[in-house]
Amino acid sequence: MYVDVNRGADKLKVNIDIEIDHIPCDLLAILTADALGEKSIDINGEVTKSRMDKFGKILDEQKYEIKDVDYNKVKIEMTNDEGCKLKGFFYVDAVPGTFQITSGYYGTIIQRLANERVLKFNSQHKIKQISFGEFNRNEIWSNFGRNIAKLSYLLNNIKKNDNHAKIHQYYLKIVPTKFLTYSSKEINNYQYTYNYFAEHAMHEMPALYFRYDLSPITVEYKQYKETFLNFFINICAIIGGVFTITGILDAIIHKSVMILLRKAEMNKIA
Repeated sequence: MYVDVNRGADKLKVNIDIEIDHIPCDLLAILTADALGEKSIDINGEVTKSRMDKFGKILDEQKYEIKDVDYNKVKIEMTNDEGCKLKGFFYVDAVPGTFQITSGYYGTIIQRLANERVLKFNSQHKIKQISFGEFNRNEIWSNFGRNIAKLSYLLNNIKKNDNHAKIHQYYLKIVPTKFLTYSSKEINNYQYTYNYFAEHAMHEMPALYFRYDLSPITVEYKQYKETFLNFFINICAIIGGVFTITGILDAIIHKSVMILLRKAEMNKIA
């Protein structure tokens, strides 16, 4: 572990795959904010919105974008208890901040739905995966093992079931990680830990908050191969150790047998 002063980056790539079961796609937006005070509703990246019926079946897919909402269409989607799947990636500034998935951006539409008693928010959701950077699970898994790889996607198949409008908050501590393979390939990735907290949305819209902080410490995993000389020395050490243990055991057994034989000759053995 060390402070990697050469790795600084202006942007952090966020990879998401999240299903929200009971809020239509037309009422969901991704908002980003950072510790510098920068806020944005227009993400820089490639995210798709997939409409889901109440059984989780995908109805159609479209590119994520902020646009005017057709109230009648949203009303039908809400009545049919439609959900939404958000999948893709976007970039945020590489400083502590927050990204959230919320309906708060569509306050006017929400109010009309509430007035007509159509609004029935349920913030049940499933996080299929969240990771950061150029994440390749299979490559890290095959080279460094599952236990190391899973630290890059701890929020994997996490499901929150409830029948209430809640604000779900995930607090992530992100650690820059570097993987160096046998072939000298360098994989720049991020591992993280997280804590979770939820509260009822009293005067706010149901939302998923992901609050993240970046560690100044970089963790490096490196694969290396020993030289033939080191391999030979290790083999000799193993053989020498086996020979030594065998000699000790042989001496103990031989001495024990000799003592028993002497006692037998002296008629002192039971």
